[in-house]
Amino acid sequence: MFGPVFSGGRSCYTLIPKLYTVRKHRAYLEAIGKFTANAILNQELIGVDFADTFVKALYGQSMMLEDLKETLGAQEYSNYDDLQRMPSKDIDDLMYDFTVEEGGKRVPLLEDG
Repeated sequence: MFGPVFSGGRSCYTLIPKLYTVRKHRAYLEAIGKFTANAILNQELIGVDFADTFVKALYGQSMMLEDLKETLGAQEYSNYDDLQRMPSKDIDDLMYDFTVEEGGKRVPLLEDG
């Protein structure tokens, strides 16, 4: 459910994509959410060192690609980093679709993106 990552000289934990293949993953996520929320509300330490990206997601803070470095593999991070540095024309040539589906409509990830 949680996978270890190594960040800034420390081992910490974040949700792993494999969790979503588990039949009752929603129940597990709800239990983890309640446990974590209770600890935050009561200002209690729970003995789990969460990855910075997980904590940012909990507090609704925005993330940059650099924040994902600890949770992505080195090759995957490098691929995204290279993509971020490519000129717009080269990205257009790749014919990638940077949209998500929301309410039956395709929405660009970036305005005018």
